[in-house]
Amino acid sequence: MGRVLSAIVRWNALPGLPRGWKYTPEVVAATIAVAALPMVAAWVPPNPYYGFRTPATMATPEEWYFANRLLGWYMIFSQTAALVTINSVAAAMTSRFGSDRVTWGTLWSCAAALLGIAAGVAHYYSRG
Repeated sequence: MGRVLSAIVRWNALPGLPRGWKYTPEVVAATIAVAALPMVAAWVPPNPYYGFRTPATMATPEEWYFANRLLGWYMIFSQTAALVTINSVAAAMTSRFGSDRVTWGTLWSCAAALLGIAAGVAHYYSRG
């Protein structure tokens, strides 16, 4: 299982980056968190491409900005939690299943992002 995950998730160097540059799971988590900042700052107007896009959130500009600000905070929180726990999760998964820290750390960052999205959507729709 570890070899398959490693082949799917891990690249030693990304194309177009300086020679010897290697990404880390922390870079993945930070990138996801930075991508959420425009949502929190209400810099993203209603559009069909970027943001929390459902018929309910696109009904009015006020609803759009509220929903995107909420989801943006959930994304930032989830990636902050991922950054704090990434080493322990990656170490535990590596010792149990093999592979390496980059693979498990990246999967953890992505899983945290999905949990953040799910929590934000659930919060938005549970507010009545």
